[in-house]
Parts: sequence; structure tokens; C-alpha cells
Amino acid sequence: MTLSSRFIIITLGWCLISGGFDLASLLAGAVIALVVQLMLFGWSRDLFRRIRSGVHLVGIVAWDLVASSCRIAIDVLRPQPRLSPRLVTLETDLRGPGVISVFANAISLTPGSLTLEADAEHGHLLVHLCYGDEAEVWVNNLRRGVGRDLALSLANNPRGQRPSGMVEVIS
Repeated sequence: MTLSSRFIIITLGWCLISGGFDLASLLAGAVIALVVQLMLFGWSRDLFRRIRSGVHLVGIVAWDLVASSCRIAIDVLRPQPRLSPRLVTLETDLRGPGVISVFANAISLTPGSLTLEADAEHGHLLVHLCYGDEAEVWVNNLRRGVGRDLALSLANNPRGQRPSGMVEVIS
């Protein structure tokens, strides 16, 4: 059982025991899961790196959500919107249905982008962008932020090598 799956199981178990899935129960469950894992498995650099990357991932997605919402709101209020819709196919070295699902949902959560199709086996995502003329900038931000942090916090490779979260536009 991986570090991430143990953490999620302990956190959800705490929420079930406490009788609620509110923010306080989730935070308490996360703290308890961290303490239990530290007591049972000890502190490791891998655990610290995964926690730090997970917190950073949440921060990046929250920031992207606020920034994109403001950008879309400003564009909607303009007399001449600057939209240039485009479909982009992304290729990433992230694999597995769970990791690709989190990646696709992080993309869809931010206004202005929507994941239409995800292929977990090959790491391909079909994404609709409202601002397609800025696709390269968007992909670079994705590569530096969400893709990297997902690779560090969730992805596992049996050989011990972690995927980089590399994202490339293939069409």
C-alpha cells in the first residue's frame, strides 16, 4: 500500500468515525493520518516531499481558480471579448487512472479550460481552451505547477523513478 493511499484511507476513516465530511473533520483526519504514519513508518524525505508538493498543489489550483475567474469575468464584461477557443491535445508522462483524473479535474476546475477526454494509459488529454492563442503559456504554467506537483505527490513508479509531470502539446 502506498503512502498516499494510506493517508487517504486514514483520513476518510477518521471522517467516517467522526460522523461528517466537513472541513474540520477532513483537516483533523489529515493531521491524524500524518501522525499515525509518522509513528508507524517514521519520517522520511519522501513523505515530507509529498506533503509539501500536495500543499503546493492545492495552493496553485486555488490561485489558478481565482486568477482565471477574474480573467473570464473581465472578458465577459468587455464589449468585444478576446476569446479564441481552441482544442489542444496534451501528452504527459503521468500514468494511472487516479493521477490522470486528478490532473484532468484540476484543469477543468479553472475557468477557461475544460478537459473533454482523458486517456490514463497513454497520458493524453483533450482540453478546450477559451484563450487558445495563449496555449503555450498555459502549458508552461501547467508544466511548472500542477503537473510537477502531481508527479511529486501522487505518482508512483515501481522502479523508484518519478515522472516529471512533463506536459507537451501534440496538436
